[in-house]
Amino acid sequence: DNTTSAMAKSTAAATPSIVALGSYQALKQTKVDQVIKLSKSSAPNILHVHSADDSAIKLEFDSAAFADRECAVKQCNPNDWHKFKAWADVIIYRHDQDDVPSHEDLINAIHNGTVLCAVPRILHLLGEDIVPSDTAIIEGHDQTKIDNLVNANKRVIAIDELAAFVIVGENAMTIGGEGGSTCHVYTQDESGESITGPLPTTWNEPIPIEEILQFPMPATASHLDALEEHVDT
Repeated sequence: DNTTSAMAKSTAAATPSIVALGSYQALKQTKVDQVIKLSKSSAPNILHVHSADDSAIKLEFDSAAFADRECAVKQCNPNDWHKFKAWADVIIYRHDQDDVPSHEDLINAIHNGTVLCAVPRILHLLGEDIVPSDTAIIEGHDQTKIDNLVNANKRVIAIDELAAFVIVGENAMTIGGEGGSTCHVYTQDESGESITGPLPTTWNEPIPIEEILQFPMPATASHLDALEEHVDT
């Protein structure tokens, strides 16, 4: 329903809503439900932006999941996505190149209420407006890459293949996947030692990203009390 979608977008707060995926295979089940919730529409318009070399099998899984929930789904290539920017409530962006065509339009769309689903590499191509310069979001756990980032004073969020990291403005949460998939934070303690910790997948709502990035730190009583408020019991 285009009327419903347009209404949802016009009333949406200008808070970026992004679903960072460990892989595109992660975009199913609970992640699809979360994406629809973020869109503020019961049946959002889904624009699937993909490279021409994606196989038909790759294209099927996420489109079908949304179509099953009565969402309208359109597909286009990265050079044409901006033609549908007024129509789309959710953009699933898959692109294997080192650039994002019309990336300023995409940033503006995100700030105007369009939900973006993409792997971290795409988010970093959009610049510091989407991912702060002192933070790195990556898929997988390439330890050499993580060590290099942490040594460069980056706070790292690593997403398991079947998990997702949902960002809503300055807040975020993890959605787990099969086999206990989650996200992990890598950072340095006060002495400069590298520390890490897995993030819970039981939070009801997104919490401040700054709290999440401090998750591996040695816990104080007040720190534990603050985190306990977010846990689904």
